[in-house]
Amino acid sequence: MPSAQCGQSVPFMTTSAQDTELEIMLLVLRYAGAFFALWVVLAVLSRLVFLRFLPKSQDPRENSPLCVAQHLGACVKCLFVVPVSNYVLYLMYFGGSWSDDALIRKAAIGASAAGTIFVSFEVADVFVLLINRKLTAENIIHHSVHILISCLIRLNCEFTPEAILTTAFLTAQETSSIFLNVYLLLRRRGMDNHLLMKGAFACFALCFYIWRLGIGTYCTYFYLTHTSSLPHYMPNWQVVLMSSGLLIGNVLQWYWGAFVIRKRLTQQLYAKRQD
Repeated sequence: MPSAQCGQSVPFMTTSAQDTELEIMLLVLRYAGAFFALWVVLAVLSRLVFLRFLPKSQDPRENSPLCVAQHLGACVKCLFVVPVSNYVLYLMYFGGSWSDDALIRKAAIGASAAGTIFVSFEVADVFVLLINRKLTAENIIHHSVHILISCLIRLNCEFTPEAILTTAFLTAQETSSIFLNVYLLLRRRGMDNHLLMKGAFACFALCFYIWRLGIGTYCTYFYLTHTSSLPHYMPNWQVVLMSSGLLIGNVLQWYWGAFVIRKRLTQQLYAKRQD
């Protein structure tokens, strides 16, 4: 069975020493509820403040306070997950030896915290997308894969360097999301030539290539080549699920990556014609 220390790793995310499936589910739902509360607050602020300054979108759904709040809430999530997960990657590769128990525990706490916030947001975001009538088949696959992988890692309470890195690799991919949400918030509002709009997309594209395609692909390769280091109590069917989830997620990222590249080339071609 997994080590009981997983439930005691992060002070504000603790369960009992048993760290049961029900406790983990309630922990995730608690933070998902916190994101819902945050979205309500941001929706009120959007109605009172933000929508007064934002030009109207060509898509009526994007003029909803809750839709604006969804993008703002995603940015708030990134402000926690991104620095923590990238710091964990730094610790694991430049912080010292993996045989150092203090280092591994410090990295595990960071990975556990980032992973919990990440999966809680994904759960809540599915319902917010549904409310905003923006839930697509791609969103369902993307979010389901992330939730599945996160749950499998936490259920097995993996404190091995391989599991810590897999978690950090996945959550660090959110580095591109903060720029993506700024871009999604501004598009279709007649701001195509605005410096903020162009800058947000350029930063998103750069971070997408580095974190989601580069680091994301390496994450899948890393996990598939280190399955022998997984805990002995992790059932084979869960290993297969994890591997499949990572592969599906990576394929989806490359599918979206091709779209980003096409859009970038189209923008450059349009700019040349304008000149």
